[in-house]
Amino acid sequence: MIKVTTKTGFEAEVNEGKILDFRFLEQTVETVKGKDDLDKMNATMQMLKMLFTKADKERFLQHVADHNDGIADISAVMTEFTEILDQCKEANQKVKN
Repeated sequence: MIKVTTKTGFEAEVNEGKILDFRFLEQTVETVKGKDDLDKMNATMQMLKMLFTKADKERFLQHVADHNDGIADISAVMTEFTEILDQCKEANQKVKN
């Protein structure tokens, strides 16, 4: 398990196997190469569902909302989710080295 903490204080544990799943990789690529913003956002939502349990996903979105006047602002969700992915990537690189 990879322990992650965002700058705003959200903490969770991520199963490293989930980010090594080929289906997760496919969604990651889609966030960049999707044909339009809707496809890219859908891929991001799929990644959230794959990475977190349902309870952790809701806890994450509530945490973002708590820091944004009660709204799980899209850009704030993306910023925090990117932090989480970066920490997962960094942890995986440490294991490989």
